[in-house]
Amino acid sequence: MPSRRCALAVAPALAVTALVGVAGEGSAAGLPPSEVRDSFRLPGTLLVARDGDLWSVRADGTGWRRLAAKVSTAAWSPDRMRIAYSSYTSGDPDIWVMTAAGGAKQRITSGPAYDEDPTWSPDGKRLAYSSCAADFRGCGVATVRSTAPSGKATWILTGTEHPSAGACKGSASDAYLNPSWHPRLNRLALQHACRYADAPSKVLPLVVNASTGAVVSRVAGRLANPDWSADGRRLVWVDARDVEGATSVIRTSPTGASPVRITPWVGPGDFPNSADTPVWSPDGRWVAYAKAFSDAWVTNAAGTSRRLLFTNARPLDWRW
Repeated sequence: MPSRRCALAVAPALAVTALVGVAGEGSAAGLPPSEVRDSFRLPGTLLVARDGDLWSVRADGTGWRRLAAKVSTAAWSPDRMRIAYSSYTSGDPDIWVMTAAGGAKQRITSGPAYDEDPTWSPDGKRLAYSSCAADFRGCGVATVRSTAPSGKATWILTGTEHPSAGACKGSASDAYLNPSWHPRLNRLALQHACRYADAPSKVLPLVVNASTGAVVSRVAGRLANPDWSADGRRLVWVDARDVEGATSVIRTSPTGASPVRITPWVGPGDFPNSADTPVWSPDGRWVAYAKAFSDAWVTNAAGTSRRLLFTNARPLDWRW
Protein backbone atom coordinates (compact mmCIF):
# COMPACT_ATOMS: atom_id res chain seq x y z
CA MET A 1 0.00 0.00 0.00
CA PRO A 2 1.58 3.34 -0.98
CA SER A 3 2.06 6.09 1.58
CA ARG A 4 -0.02 9.26 1.58
CA ARG A 5 3.12 11.30 2.26
CA CYS A 6 3.37 12.06 -1.46
CA ALA A 7 2.52 15.74 -1.68
CA LEU A 8 -0.94 16.78 -2.82
CA ALA A 9 -1.27 18.45 -6.20
CA VAL A 10 -2.15 22.12 -5.81
CA ALA A 11 -3.05 25.18 -7.80
CA PRO A 12 -0.19 27.30 -9.18
CA ALA A 13 1.28 29.75 -6.68
CA LEU A 14 3.93 32.43 -6.58
CA ALA A 15 7.42 31.00 -6.91
CA VAL A 16 9.52 30.66 -3.78
CA THR A 17 12.78 32.51 -4.27
CA ALA A 18 16.44 31.60 -3.81
CA LEU A 19 17.14 28.92 -6.37
CA VAL A 20 20.61 27.53 -5.85
CA GLY A 21 23.20 26.00 -8.13
CA VAL A 22 24.51 22.45 -7.92
CA ALA A 23 28.21 21.72 -7.50
CA GLY A 24 27.96 18.01 -8.02
CA GLU A 25 25.31 15.40 -8.60
CA GLY A 26 25.61 11.71 -9.34
CA SER A 27 25.85 8.21 -7.91
CA ALA A 28 28.65 6.04 -6.59
CA ALA A 29 29.55 4.14 -9.73
CA GLY A 30 30.31 0.45 -9.66
CA LEU A 31 28.62 -0.36 -6.34
CA PRO A 32 25.81 -2.91 -6.04
CA PRO A 33 22.49 -1.26 -7.00
CA SER A 34 20.79 -2.56 -3.86
CA GLU A 35 23.18 -0.70 -1.54
CA VAL A 36 24.69 2.35 -3.23
CA ARG A 37 27.13 4.20 -0.94
CA ASP A 38 27.97 7.84 -1.47
CA SER A 39 31.31 9.54 -1.02
CA PHE A 40 30.13 11.95 1.70
CA ARG A 41 30.95 11.40 5.35
CA LEU A 42 27.44 11.05 6.66
CA PRO A 43 26.51 10.49 10.32
CA GLY A 44 24.02 8.21 11.99
CA THR A 45 21.41 5.70 10.89
CA LEU A 46 18.32 6.06 8.73
CA LEU A 47 14.92 4.44 8.81
CA VAL A 48 13.83 3.70 5.24
CA ALA A 49 10.88 2.05 3.53
CA ARG A 50 11.94 -0.61 1.03
CA ASP A 51 9.61 -3.00 -0.80
CA GLY A 52 6.85 -2.02 1.63
CA ASP A 53 8.85 -2.96 4.75
CA LEU A 54 10.73 -0.89 7.36
CA TRP A 55 14.52 -1.11 7.45
CA SER A 56 17.31 0.60 9.38
CA VAL A 57 20.61 1.29 7.61
CA ARG A 58 23.71 3.27 8.50
CA ALA A 59 24.20 6.38 6.41
CA ASP A 60 27.33 4.87 4.83
CA GLY A 61 25.14 2.14 3.32
CA THR A 62 26.11 -0.70 5.67
CA GLY A 63 24.15 -2.65 8.25
CA TRP A 64 20.80 -3.15 6.53
CA ARG A 65 18.28 -4.57 9.01
CA ARG A 66 14.62 -5.36 8.40
CA LEU A 67 12.47 -4.24 11.34
CA ALA A 68 8.78 -4.58 10.41
CA ALA A 69 6.50 -5.52 7.52
CA LYS A 70 3.99 -3.41 5.57
CA VAL A 71 5.09 -0.02 6.89
CA SER A 72 4.33 3.37 5.34
CA THR A 73 5.81 5.88 7.83
CA ALA A 74 8.07 5.69 10.90
CA ALA A 75 9.99 7.83 13.42
CA TRP A 76 12.52 7.24 16.19
CA SER A 77 11.73 8.32 19.75
CA PRO A 78 13.84 11.22 21.08
CA ASP A 79 16.05 8.80 23.05
CA ARG A 80 16.25 6.47 19.99
CA MET A 81 15.17 3.52 22.15
CA ARG A 82 11.81 3.06 20.35
CA ILE A 83 10.31 3.44 16.90
CA ALA A 84 6.75 4.52 16.15
CA TYR A 85 5.46 3.39 12.77
CA SER A 86 2.32 2.98 10.70
CA SER A 87 1.64 -0.59 9.58
CA TYR A 88 -1.18 -2.06 7.51
CA THR A 89 -0.56 -5.70 8.45
CA SER A 90 -4.17 -6.03 9.61
CA GLY A 91 -5.78 -3.96 6.84
CA ASP A 92 -6.14 -0.25 7.44
CA PRO A 93 -2.96 1.43 8.73
CA ASP A 94 -2.57 1.71 12.50
CA ILE A 95 0.12 3.21 14.72
CA TRP A 96 2.50 0.78 16.42
CA VAL A 97 5.54 1.19 18.70
CA MET A 98 8.46 -1.22 18.97
CA THR A 99 11.95 -1.28 20.41
CA ALA A 100 14.67 0.17 18.20
CA ALA A 101 15.97 -3.35 17.54
CA GLY A 102 12.63 -4.37 16.05
CA GLY A 103 11.16 -6.32 18.98
CA ALA A 104 8.34 -5.99 21.54
CA LYS A 105 5.76 -4.49 19.17
CA GLN A 106 2.75 -2.70 20.72
CA ARG A 107 -0.33 -1.58 18.84
CA ILE A 108 -1.27 1.99 19.77
CA THR A 109 -4.31 2.72 17.55
CA SER A 110 -6.93 0.48 15.96
CA GLY A 111 -10.13 0.77 13.98
CA PRO A 112 -11.22 1.52 10.41
CA ALA A 113 -9.35 4.84 10.09
CA TYR A 114 -6.08 5.31 8.21
CA ASP A 115 -3.60 6.29 10.97
CA GLU A 116 -0.19 7.38 9.68
CA ASP A 117 2.71 9.83 10.09
CA PRO A 118 3.55 9.28 13.78
CA THR A 119 5.78 11.91 15.40
CA TRP A 120 7.08 11.98 19.00
CA SER A 121 6.67 14.64 21.66
CA PRO A 122 10.02 15.95 22.99
CA ASP A 123 9.68 13.90 26.20
CA GLY A 124 8.70 10.73 24.30
CA LYS A 125 5.44 10.31 26.25
CA ARG A 126 3.01 11.11 23.43
CA LEU A 127 2.62 10.63 19.72
CA ALA A 128 0.87 12.87 17.22
CA TYR A 129 -0.39 11.34 13.99
CA SER A 130 -2.75 11.98 11.09
CA SER A 131 -5.96 9.98 10.84
CA CYS A 132 -8.32 9.76 7.85
CA ALA A 133 -11.55 7.99 7.07
CA ALA A 134 -11.31 5.13 4.58
CA ASP A 135 -12.19 7.50 1.71
CA PHE A 136 -9.45 9.92 2.86
CA ARG A 137 -12.01 12.53 3.86
CA GLY A 138 -12.18 14.23 7.22
CA CYS A 139 -8.45 13.83 7.90
CA GLY A 140 -7.32 15.25 11.22
CA VAL A 141 -4.44 15.19 13.70
CA ALA A 142 -4.64 13.49 17.10
CA THR A 143 -2.29 12.77 19.99
CA VAL A 144 -2.12 9.65 22.13
CA ARG A 145 0.10 8.10 24.82
CA SER A 146 3.09 6.31 23.32
CA THR A 147 2.75 3.22 25.54
CA ALA A 148 0.00 0.59 25.47
CA PRO A 149 -2.70 0.66 26.67
CA SER A 150 -2.58 4.07 25.05
CA GLY A 151 -6.05 5.21 26.08
CA LYS A 152 -8.31 7.54 24.16
CA ALA A 153 -6.78 9.75 21.48
CA THR A 154 -7.09 13.53 21.83
CA TRP A 155 -8.09 15.27 18.61
CA ILE A 156 -6.45 18.66 18.16
CA LEU A 157 -7.46 19.30 14.53
CA THR A 158 -10.29 17.74 12.51
CA GLY A 159 -11.11 18.02 8.84
CA THR A 160 -14.70 18.58 7.73
CA GLU A 161 -16.93 18.10 4.72
CA HIS A 162 -17.85 21.31 2.88
CA PRO A 163 -16.33 23.71 5.43
CA SER A 164 -18.39 26.90 5.72
CA ALA A 165 -15.66 29.04 7.24
CA GLY A 166 -11.91 29.38 7.48
CA ALA A 167 -9.15 29.01 4.92
CA CYS A 168 -10.88 26.14 3.10
CA LYS A 169 -14.34 27.73 2.90
CA GLY A 170 -16.14 26.54 -0.24
CA SER A 171 -14.03 23.41 -0.71
CA ALA A 172 -15.38 19.86 -0.84
CA SER A 173 -13.42 18.96 2.30
CA ASP A 174 -10.33 19.91 4.25
CA ALA A 175 -7.64 17.77 5.85
CA TYR A 176 -4.78 18.11 8.33
CA LEU A 177 -1.82 15.87 7.48
CA ASN A 178 1.84 14.99 8.09
CA PRO A 179 2.51 16.44 11.57
CA SER A 180 6.10 16.91 12.71
CA TRP A 181 6.73 17.66 16.43
CA HIS A 182 9.27 20.33 17.35
CA PRO A 183 12.26 18.70 19.12
CA ARG A 184 11.90 20.90 22.23
CA LEU A 185 8.63 22.85 22.06
CA ASN A 186 4.97 21.84 22.19
CA ARG A 187 4.46 22.69 18.52
CA LEU A 188 3.61 20.77 15.38
CA ALA A 189 4.42 21.71 11.82
CA LEU A 190 1.88 20.24 9.39
CA GLN A 191 -0.12 20.87 6.24
CA HIS A 192 -3.74 21.95 5.92
CA ALA A 193 -5.15 20.76 2.58
CA CYS A 194 -8.30 22.12 0.93
CA ARG A 195 -9.77 19.65 -1.54
CA TYR A 196 -12.07 20.77 -4.36
CA ALA A 197 -14.38 18.71 -6.55
CA ASP A 198 -13.42 20.50 -9.77
CA ALA A 199 -9.99 22.04 -9.09
CA PRO A 200 -6.57 21.04 -7.73
CA SER A 201 -6.14 20.91 -3.98
CA LYS A 202 -4.70 23.85 -2.07
CA VAL A 203 -2.01 23.20 0.56
CA LEU A 204 -1.53 25.56 3.51
CA PRO A 205 1.50 24.96 5.78
CA LEU A 206 1.02 25.70 9.48
CA VAL A 207 2.76 25.57 12.85
CA VAL A 208 0.25 24.86 15.64
CA ASN A 209 0.10 24.29 19.39
CA ALA A 210 0.35 20.52 19.91
CA SER A 211 -2.18 20.54 22.76
CA THR A 212 -4.89 22.79 21.38
CA GLY A 213 -4.32 23.00 17.63
CA ALA A 214 -4.24 26.80 17.84
CA VAL A 215 -2.26 28.31 14.97
CA VAL A 216 1.16 29.62 16.05
CA SER A 217 2.23 30.73 12.58
CA ARG A 218 1.09 30.45 8.99
CA VAL A 219 3.91 29.64 6.58
CA ALA A 220 4.00 31.17 3.11
CA GLY A 221 3.94 28.96 0.03
CA ARG A 222 2.33 25.67 -0.96
CA LEU A 223 4.43 23.48 1.31
CA ALA A 224 3.82 19.98 2.71
CA ASN A 225 5.53 17.07 4.55
CA PRO A 226 7.57 19.12 7.07
CA ASP A 227 10.52 17.94 9.16
CA TRP A 228 12.25 19.90 11.95
CA SER A 229 16.02 20.09 12.26
CA ALA A 230 17.41 18.70 15.53
CA ASP A 231 17.97 22.20 16.94
CA GLY A 232 14.43 23.28 16.02
CA ARG A 233 15.68 26.30 14.08
CA ARG A 234 14.89 25.12 10.55
CA LEU A 235 12.28 23.17 8.63
CA VAL A 236 12.36 21.31 5.37
CA TRP A 237 9.19 21.00 3.30
CA VAL A 238 8.01 19.66 0.00
CA ASP A 239 7.08 22.41 -2.46
CA ALA A 240 3.71 21.11 -3.67
CA ARG A 241 2.65 23.79 -6.14
CA ASP A 242 2.80 21.68 -9.33
CA VAL A 243 -0.78 20.82 -10.31
CA GLU A 244 0.44 17.51 -11.76
CA GLY A 245 2.14 16.46 -8.51
CA ALA A 246 5.89 16.87 -9.16
CA THR A 247 7.68 18.31 -6.10
CA SER A 248 10.97 19.72 -4.82
CA VAL A 249 12.40 20.35 -1.32
CA ILE A 250 12.60 23.76 0.35
CA ARG A 251 14.37 24.79 3.58
CA THR A 252 12.84 27.56 5.71
CA SER A 253 12.94 29.13 9.16
CA PRO A 254 10.19 28.02 11.59
CA THR A 255 8.02 30.90 10.34
CA GLY A 256 8.67 30.15 6.68
CA ALA A 257 11.11 33.01 6.24
CA SER A 258 14.31 32.81 4.15
CA PRO A 259 13.20 29.96 1.86
CA VAL A 260 15.96 28.11 -0.01
CA ARG A 261 15.28 25.44 -2.60
CA ILE A 262 17.72 22.59 -1.94
CA THR A 263 16.69 20.20 -4.72
CA PRO A 264 16.20 21.23 -8.37
CA TRP A 265 12.97 22.88 -9.38
CA VAL A 266 11.13 20.45 -11.62
CA GLY A 267 8.71 21.28 -14.40
CA PRO A 268 5.06 20.25 -14.39
CA GLY A 269 4.76 16.48 -14.31
CA ASP A 270 8.54 15.95 -14.09
CA PHE A 271 8.25 12.90 -11.84
CA PRO A 272 11.71 11.41 -12.61
CA ASN A 273 13.26 14.41 -10.82
CA SER A 274 10.56 14.91 -8.20
CA ALA A 275 11.68 15.05 -4.54
CA ASP A 276 9.59 14.05 -1.51
CA THR A 277 9.69 12.99 2.19
CA PRO A 278 12.68 15.13 3.28
CA VAL A 279 14.35 14.34 6.64
CA TRP A 280 17.19 16.16 8.40
CA SER A 281 20.43 14.48 9.42
CA PRO A 282 21.08 14.57 13.19
CA ASP A 283 23.88 17.15 12.78
CA GLY A 284 21.74 19.46 10.63
CA ARG A 285 24.20 19.45 7.72
CA TRP A 286 22.31 17.15 5.35
CA VAL A 287 18.81 16.35 4.15
CA ALA A 288 17.79 12.94 2.79
CA TYR A 289 14.82 12.73 0.45
CA ALA A 290 13.08 10.37 -1.95
CA LYS A 291 13.75 11.08 -5.62
CA ALA A 292 11.10 9.98 -8.11
CA PHE A 293 9.24 8.50 -5.08
CA SER A 294 11.62 5.50 -5.09
CA ASP A 295 15.34 6.17 -4.44
CA ALA A 296 16.98 7.79 -1.38
CA TRP A 297 19.17 10.80 -2.17
CA VAL A 298 21.02 13.25 0.07
CA THR A 299 21.81 16.94 -0.31
CA ASN A 300 23.81 19.29 1.84
CA ALA A 301 21.67 21.87 3.66
CA ALA A 302 22.71 24.57 1.18
CA GLY A 303 21.46 22.49 -1.73
CA THR A 304 24.74 22.77 -3.60
CA SER A 305 25.73 19.10 -3.77
CA ARG A 306 23.67 15.92 -3.99
CA ARG A 307 24.32 12.18 -4.18
CA LEU A 308 22.37 8.96 -4.47
CA LEU A 309 22.30 7.07 -1.17
CA PHE A 310 20.26 3.89 -1.76
CA THR A 311 18.16 2.62 -4.62
CA ASN A 312 14.64 1.35 -3.98
CA ALA A 313 14.46 3.04 -0.58
CA ARG A 314 12.45 5.98 0.76
CA PRO A 315 13.89 7.84 3.81
CA LEU A 316 11.59 8.18 6.82
CA ASP A 317 13.83 9.38 9.69
CA TRP A 318 17.52 9.96 10.50
CA ARG A 319 19.22 9.81 13.90
CA TRP A 320 22.63 9.28 15.48
